[in-house]
Amino acid sequence: MTGTWHQFNAEIEGDDSGLVQELNIQRFMKSFGLCILMLIFCLPLKAAEKTYLEGYSTAEDERDGYVWDVAEERNEPLPKNLELIKPPESDKPPLQQVIFSGGLEKEIVDRYREKLGYTEAEQALRNPIYSSDVTSSSDYRAGAEANQGQQQDFANYMFRRLGEYHVDNMFKSDPKLKSVWDLKEKVSNVDVRFSQTTKVNTNYSFSGNYFTSTVENPWITSRLRIEMNPSSFGPAGIDEYIYSLIKSLSPSLSLESHYRYIAQNLSVIARKQVSPTLQTTLTCSTAFRNTDIAPQQSLILAGLLYVY
Repeated sequence: MTGTWHQFNAEIEGDDSGLVQELNIQRFMKSFGLCILMLIFCLPLKAAEKTYLEGYSTAEDERDGYVWDVAEERNEPLPKNLELIKPPESDKPPLQQVIFSGGLEKEIVDRYREKLGYTEAEQALRNPIYSSDVTSSSDYRAGAEANQGQQQDFANYMFRRLGEYHVDNMFKSDPKLKSVWDLKEKVSNVDVRFSQTTKVNTNYSFSGNYFTSTVENPWITSRLRIEMNPSSFGPAGIDEYIYSLIKSLSPSLSLESHYRYIAQNLSVIARKQVSPTLQTTLTCSTAFRNTDIAPQQSLILAGLLYVY
């Protein structure tokens, strides 16, 4: 009985070793077949990669500054002259030129000077941030709130003027709306020429609610501006009369005077353009009575403006 049991176990063990051997053979065949499939798929990809690199490694396709291998780049000497790559030039004009096209930029700059100071030195003196470093007059700095209100009024005017200007351009370029623009121009802008050298321009600004009359001749330019309430539309109460005289003494030297009738303030300014980026100014200002803008005093301001 015992011999029969041992003989049965030996037969089972022999059967198990044969089964394990058969399983190992099947695994080997599957792995070998998978390797063959990988070779079949990888060889064409390797050939395609070689063809791709050879096609882009020709001299006509290579560009300066690009390399295919950076391993040897450390051993190469640094170039002595580096050339910066310039951004591509655009055919479109700059955004500032599109927004402030025509004579709009000069118009806004002149308006800014009338409201906040004719020279940069006067503008800095009126600004409470800088005035404490320039003057010790507490009365002058007391007008800080009035100056900030004028800055806000100018900002509102600038946005209204930009909108009016570009709407006018849209109406002017549209044949269906051009008649509306022509009517507006006839109402708000009148030119009268007395001779070839003397002309009078009369203009009403819808954006700023002010009336301007300018007389130009070869000797001097005179201007009268009547300012009304900027928050109103159309004729309203008059806030100020400004009389201006501008004389060009040379291409780089000019003299101008501005008198505010209600504020009783007189300013005489000399401008000297030293170079395209450097300008000097001398301002003599006299206030004949106290106002919210400035006290009753006389000032002499020398300014130096550098544009970079």
